[in-house]
Amino acid sequence: MSLSFVIPTVNDAPALARTLRCLHWKDVVEELLVVDGDSSDGTAAVARRFGAQVVNTSPVRGRQLDFGWREARTDLVCFLYPGFCLTERAVRGLVSVFEDPRTAVAAFRVGFRSRDPGLARLSFWYMVRTVLFGMPSGLQALTVRRRDLERLGGIPHWREDNDLYLVRTLRRRGALRLLDEFVYLPPEPFLERGVGNAFRDDLREALAWRRYRVPGYLHES
Repeated sequence: MSLSFVIPTVNDAPALARTLRCLHWKDVVEELLVVDGDSSDGTAAVARRFGAQVVNTSPVRGRQLDFGWREARTDLVCFLYPGFCLTERAVRGLVSVFEDPRTAVAAFRVGFRSRDPGLARLSFWYMVRTVLFGMPSGLQALTVRRRDLERLGGIPHWREDNDLYLVRTLRRRGALRLLDEFVYLPPEPFLERGVGNAFRDDLREALAWRRYRVPGYLHES
């Protein structure tokens, strides 16, 4: 199966460079699509330097994700945010879980390259949220089949919660799979914001969405 990464950006040049350095396995990654929302810091130039295709649109997250997958020519689409990093093993494992036709959505565990104990607890929370609520965060590099996005008619531009909307909708079609591999998030934004604040806001979001839980099943890979 072929795989595209869709990366929405707005003035993310340094973070984008960090992510694209992680995604250099041409035999695994078919396309790198950077959907840029009017950046003024050279983000598009960074994307092209690493061989990524650049799509320009307004800086609205739902619009960026929707435009990105429509440009993809591959079987699978992974939505990844700038600054995040995936290992080669993680990317190969991602493709393999979709060999099972029951798989509708795949997500990674979350890790931080930091020894901060608060970030370790936050990482554990993302796993709990995925297993208990069946609602992985968009931070977990959600991956779906392109044909399912076509059947859905795409991703609504106006929704701020488009990641959870996508998971909730696609779980009607099949399994959500949690991979053993990790997507590594940059710790700085969480430490600047406050780990406690990040956990509180994410917990509130998960509880609000809990009432929308739909039939489906989770397989840990």
